[in-house]
Amino acid sequence: MTQLSLRYAGTLAVAAILSPPSLSAFDPLLDQKFTQTVRPVITKYCIGCHSGNAAAAQFDLKAYDSMAPVLRDYPRWELMLARLSANEMPPKQAPQPSSENRRRVIEWDSGGPRRGNQEERGRSGSGVEPAAQQRRV
Repeated sequence: MTQLSLRYAGTLAVAAILSPPSLSAFDPLLDQKFTQTVRPVITKYCIGCHSGNAAAAQFDLKAYDSMAPVLRDYPRWELMLARLSANEMPPKQAPQPSSENRRRVIEWDSGGPRRGNQEERGRSGSGVEPAAQQRRV
């Protein structure tokens, strides 16, 4: 192989490893469930602080209006999900979603985006676990 083709192959390998979940993982029923279950929780408990030019942590959740943005930006979504799962968000002084609403958001993610993300990583051979599942050191 020439040096140029080796560089091209390396670039493709890195792109495959770092790519977000495929939009082929898109499921209309999961998108509907996002709209009915997940989006209302985000709107009620998160967007007040995480939206606009002054979004807390520069994390504007208004962009997550359907499943497609979640799939495109899964690493950031996964960070939000980890904070929600650990009861770190919303902050203690802010109104809190019920345990049932938290569970529904987490279950929705496990039913589609997380599974699609893991399948993509498996195909790429990266073997990297999502941040929410990695053990803390």
